[in-house]
Amino acid sequence: MGFGSGGPYEDLQAYDDVIQAATGTTSLLSRVDGDPTPRYFPSLVADKVAGLNAAYATLAAVIHKLRTGRGQHVEVPMFEAFTAFMMKEHLADKAFDPPLGPACYARQVDPYRQPFPTADGHVVIVPYSLESWDVVYEAMGYAEFLDDERFSSPRARVKHMEELYQGLAKRTPLKTSQEWCDVLRPLNVPCMVVRDVEDILEDPHLQATGFFQRKEHPTEGWYYEMDEAAKFSA
Repeated sequence: MGFGSGGPYEDLQAYDDVIQAATGTTSLLSRVDGDPTPRYFPSLVADKVAGLNAAYATLAAVIHKLRTGRGQHVEVPMFEAFTAFMMKEHLADKAFDPPLGPACYARQVDPYRQPFPTADGHVVIVPYSLESWDVVYEAMGYAEFLDDERFSSPRARVKHMEELYQGLAKRTPLKTSQEWCDVLRPLNVPCMVVRDVEDILEDPHLQATGFFQRKEHPTEGWYYEMDEAAKFSA
């Protein structure tokens, strides 16, 4: 798996940091928080995406071999793989020629689309459809907020999405994170307590499904192994 294919980057070394820089990914956090410093996503996301592409491509080649008896050379350039992954949404209005607007999916780089503060931490609330904003604000006892002219139509709500997020952030500190989940989940509004990465081993769902399996290595001692996410019937 190389950097690129058939272009000036073809012979460059492919590493996650380099690919994040080359694809413009290091510029995304700046659009959210206003800090102009380019930064990496704190994950080997380009490595993992390229690996998944390689796995899919290899499986497709295996299926082709089983069906036709013919093998083939498979190439998965890391630069193209991760560019396609990131630009699915972030090419945005520059997908048109001439462009209709700037790059980046506005909802993803909205600085106010973040976990909301609560009485004991933070919570994620996702009013994904325009109608679900009414449900959320009514559940919060703040339905009158949406009577404003800024939110009088679907187009107006999209234009003033930042204000909608800001309005929620003013109400969420009134309850704990779990209390908001208890209120909103029965209304079919996606809601989740924000956890620290240190606490994932204790996640009740992952414990119930046995995702983390405690095992003993013959020389290194006890460790946790993660189960495969995909499940097959046979």
